[in-house]
Amino acid sequence: MNVEILNTICINVIADIQKTGIVNLLSQLSTNLQNMINQPQVPQHQQNVSNVKEQLIAQLHDSKFNDFSPFWKENLKEIGFDGLLGNELACRIEDIFNQNQITLSVVNTEIAKISQNMVSLNTTVTQLVDNLKVLNISNEKLENGESEFGVIIPRIAINQNFQQFSDEIIEIKKIVDDFNELVIGTRPEITLKTIASSDYNVLLELIPKVGLAILGAISTIVLTYQSILEIRKLNHELKEQGVPEKNLRGIEEHANEKMAAAVSQGVSDLLAKFASNMEKGRRSEMTISLTKSMNKIANRIDSGYNFDVRFSDEKIDKEMDEEQEEKVKQEIQKLSKNLEFMNLTGEKILSLPETIKENATMPGPKSAQHQSGPLADNIIGMPKNGSAGNEKDPSTK
Repeated sequence: MNVEILNTICINVIADIQKTGIVNLLSQLSTNLQNMINQPQVPQHQQNVSNVKEQLIAQLHDSKFNDFSPFWKENLKEIGFDGLLGNELACRIEDIFNQNQITLSVVNTEIAKISQNMVSLNTTVTQLVDNLKVLNISNEKLENGESEFGVIIPRIAINQNFQQFSDEIIEIKKIVDDFNELVIGTRPEITLKTIASSDYNVLLELIPKVGLAILGAISTIVLTYQSILEIRKLNHELKEQGVPEKNLRGIEEHANEKMAAAVSQGVSDLLAKFASNMEKGRRSEMTISLTKSMNKIANRIDSGYNFDVRFSDEKIDKEMDEEQEEKVKQEIQKLSKNLEFMNLTGEKILSLPETIKENATMPGPKSAQHQSGPLADNIIGMPKNGSAGNEKDPSTK
């Protein structure tokens, strides 16, 4: 993880902990539970437990953590905050009470553990931020009217190979180029903000409207892919049972057809929303380009990639009035919830076409890699190992 990003995340977590007051509320809840155990005949202790618990749950539901991007949440899990913030902690506390209604000592033990862990982590991240400040290490903050697009590339997807990583950066650029042209009509130079590890995290600077278009496209793909996860799991289980590869092709075809249909609808929605006035000939070309870009995103999600789109906490777009701004923020909040990281089981199942040769006709919903004849010969899919093809893409301008 990039140290500036870590600093930014920690600053936001500290602010959220202070605003919600959860450290103090957890301590109060534990103290009142112990009082209730020691003096069960005193009704006030039970009332105190109920009041503090209700206040704590309400604060957790209002936590800014709930609006953090999937990438931020994943990084917080890595540094120990798994299940300790926002709605995640609220659900955890409710479960502890529901499962141990008779044995209050167990409830108190679990709440005390959470409280101690929270105190320790809050102290640690506060010291970290203070020390980073002494070392003049800045934090990453999106200014008004800024947006960023993050791609988290798993090491295994490129075999820690520099050439494959370089090829992937080119493919990511092609995706962003397509969305830039869709929204603003040009393909400007893309600003690279950060490259970080453990998995390779690439952050690119975008204008908010482009970020919103990409967010919508990824949301469409992820929502469809969530239903494909069960198909992928079934495919893996059948392989484990020794079912021949040729007998499983129907399952893979179904998964690819399902995603191809979602991509086709997604492209239509994007063009309707962002390119209603685009010239007809270029609109046809953009249909092909956007289909390829969404296919690339889908293939990479299937290979373990994660995508993240983040916007300024303050002014999203200087050209928007307050009413438009509020509508866009609500849309961003709704779509961002679809980007949560997924746990994948089994081998990748998608191989949607990423490159279409000149003069080829766009395929319909049926997955092109399972067709025969001239059309199939014009389509090059993403290899099964998850790395992008290096073929020249003549339809990208």
